[in-house]
Amino acid sequence: MSYDLNVYLDRQKMPSPETWKASITRAGFPVELDDDFDVESFSGFLPCPVKGEISGFEYYSSKLSPDEVATLRLPKNLNFSIQFNIGSRPLELVSALAASSVLATLTGGVLVDPQSGARVHRRGGAHMGEITNCSHQSLTCCSTGRAGSIALCGKWRQPRAG
Repeated sequence: MSYDLNVYLDRQKMPSPETWKASITRAGFPVELDDDFDVESFSGFLPCPVKGEISGFEYYSSKLSPDEVATLRLPKNLNFSIQFNIGSRPLELVSALAASSVLATLTGGVLVDPQSGARVHRRGGAHMGEITNCSHQSLTCCSTGRAGSIALCGKWRQPRAG
């Protein structure tokens, strides 16, 4: 089963992989984005280890047409999309959450969870504190209790047993 996150942004604001990686580190995420790729032409698995453990996500970029922007009800200045496709390993979710939330913050983009339809317009800083201490077995949104919205609430906890 896969899970997707999308960031919609203005292509002119897309940072270099090196800047994106450094911003993830500054935000406090325990992940290390591989920065040896081209943001427009690369597609496929992008390594992004979590605390030194193998992890990453499928990365896909595309230009957005004005019709797509209208259909998605996005601000008109957004013309580029990054899709983060996550597999079944919990660490993949951690790496994708780190990369997507920081990217949305850096670019003033919109982070979308297409499974739930939830979206966040990122203007403030990315938050990481609680996720770094999780067991990486399961992550649950504190405000909704549903896994479908975990990328968007910014508050994380380990699920209670039983």
